[in-house]
Amino acid sequence: MTVMTVAGGDVEFATYGAHDGEPVVVHHGLFGSTGFDPGWEKITNDAGCTVLTVARPGYGRSTRAR
Repeated sequence: MTVMTVAGGDVEFATYGAHDGEPVVVHHGLFGSTGFDPGWEKITNDAGCTVLTVARPGYGRSTRAR
């Protein structure tokens, strides 16, 4: 997982799969963070895509929205 600061708040994100593959942004929409089942690494590698997941504000290491 990686954290970067955007507009004064921290945003946690992670990438899975082929890092030179077709980008796919995934947001699960429920409670939680950027963690995915370990099986996703193989699935995304086999598909040749790079999956980017982002933690909602207040979850994982993303700071709570003001």
